[in-house]
Amino acid sequence: MTTPSPTPAPLLGMANMMVSAFCTQFMNGAVRELSLTTGIHPFEIAFFRCLFGSIFLCGMVARAGLGALRTTRPWMHVLRAVLNATSMLSFFLALNYVPIAKLSALMFTCPLFAALGAAAVLREKIGPARLGSLVVGFCGALMVMRPGFEEMTLGLWLAVLSAATWGAALVLIKMQSRTESSLTIAIYAANLLLPLNLAAAVFFWSWPGLVSFAWLAGIGLLGTISQIALGNAFRRADASVVLPFDFTKLIWAALIGYVMFGEIPDAWTWAGGTVIFASTLFIAYRERTIRRVDTAAVPAE
Repeated sequence: MTTPSPTPAPLLGMANMMVSAFCTQFMNGAVRELSLTTGIHPFEIAFFRCLFGSIFLCGMVARAGLGALRTTRPWMHVLRAVLNATSMLSFFLALNYVPIAKLSALMFTCPLFAALGAAAVLREKIGPARLGSLVVGFCGALMVMRPGFEEMTLGLWLAVLSAATWGAALVLIKMQSRTESSLTIAIYAANLLLPLNLAAAVFFWSWPGLVSFAWLAGIGLLGTISQIALGNAFRRADASVVLPFDFTKLIWAALIGYVMFGEIPDAWTWAGGTVIFASTLFIAYRERTIRRVDTAAVPAE
């Protein structure tokens, strides 16, 4: 009897990325459904999302030991948590105003904001190719929002705020990863988000019933699965291999928006989202190529 060959790592990475994309969009649909049908404020939903995420992380801390809590950059964790909370709260609130597919298309700009932040903070060089990709990507965002042709609503501004602050948080994560483990970063992010989101939610608090509480637990579980699958995707394969499958977020968002809320994305959302995603994919592929060239240029000892 022959032993089945193990699944290649790149295929596992692709599968994990698609799982992450599905869980993210299903969570977004659940957040909006819960907010619209029960009146629970998005800020309170964000708090419970972090609460259940922290609970699910406890098992990982128990396995890793208290050494995972050791950090050399406590204030950087705090700053990252503030940016993360701003992004999450504005995103959850935007879900009540912006179609899910349009919101997902705009969130593809996060790596573009991160690239700008890395150039400003980390002094990373922006060559003509990357600069051109950034310009094209932000033009795609303008295609989605269409200012001058459509009103720039509060929801769209919240989406831009969410993407920009998460892009800034990605720069901090890149800086933290030089000295901190991924588990340490995740633990501090989850636990510092709790008081920040609670401070925002307390002004809109209403105690959830049993059914709503089950929804909140499901949202927390979906968010945690999404983050774990995303980490597994990048661990199994190179970013340029798995990132194309992140585009399935837009497909899932369109499907969930149609089934749950009767939303049909317009052509501008599809076109703009594709342009944004293509530009971020090009930046990721170019950075991978540059890293390989730099590594090959270093003489072996």
